[in-house]
Amino acid sequence: MKRIEPLTLKAKIKGLAEESHRVRRLMRDKTGKDRSKLWDLKRWIGKEARYNLLAYALLREIPYSMIEPYSNKEYLQPHNFNYSYLLQIVQHHCRWIDKSIWTPKKVQDWIFADLYRRDAA
Repeated sequence: MKRIEPLTLKAKIKGLAEESHRVRRLMRDKTGKDRSKLWDLKRWIGKEARYNLLAYALLREIPYSMIEPYSNKEYLQPHNFNYSYLLQIVQHHCRWIDKSIWTPKKVQDWIFADLYRRDAA
């Protein structure tokens, strides 16, 4: 895989981080349902940022364990983690990726291979 730095993906990650900080500041003054709605928004932003960070790491060939060194394998099982969505982000930002080679299974293998290396050490 080519070592590239997709600037649009990096900008999106930074934008999501700024948005998360903005929502957090708004939450300070809210209570009840308003605060709950902001928490839901913040969770959605965080989940979106995580997928984009993992896509960025995959494109830069950064080992998964460097991104989430203390991850729980249970959260990475297909019923908890959308590998197709992660691959969709990667393909959106790097059109040169061969869709016949890069599959959700290959992305899952990238993550788990690194986790097993980490656990064996």
